[in-house]
Amino acid sequence: MMNSSELKKEIIYTKHKEQQNTLICHRAEKFFINKGIQKTSFSAIASACGVTRSTLYKYYKDKDELLWSIYHKKMQILSEGMYQSFSNSRHTTYDRFHAYFHFLQEKYRTDPDWFKFFSIFYDSWQHETSRRSSEHYQKVFQKGDFGSKDTVRFL
Repeated sequence: MMNSSELKKEIIYTKHKEQQNTLICHRAEKFFINKGIQKTSFSAIASACGVTRSTLYKYYKDKDELLWSIYHKKMQILSEGMYQSFSNSRHTTYDRFHAYFHFLQEKYRTDPDWFKFFSIFYDSWQHETSRRSSEHYQKVFQKGDFGSKDTVRFL
């Protein structure tokens, strides 16, 4: 059993790890959008984050895993936004479409890079999500996570 000092250190470490992961994803996404997926290296991402490549490998084994992690986070934000918008509606098909398009409109207004990432991701890797048995899909999405096909089910 951990004493209070050990527990406090564990909490601080966990918070740091979460912040570092957020920074990595954010900076990597910017690189992917601005330079393209193929031209973005782990070294460039590590440098932009102020860490070594070996530190980056502690978070992600390769560029594919990092891309899928960014995609997964975006899908979680999409599902939260849609369900939040939908919770205020009458639950008709029209209301679902309205909630979905309202979310997309607001997202485009506040974060146009959101769509740029999906655009570049689609060209290289998006087709993998059409098969839930895909290796990448299975590694990132857990049972119950909101995935690509769930948008259609929601609507």
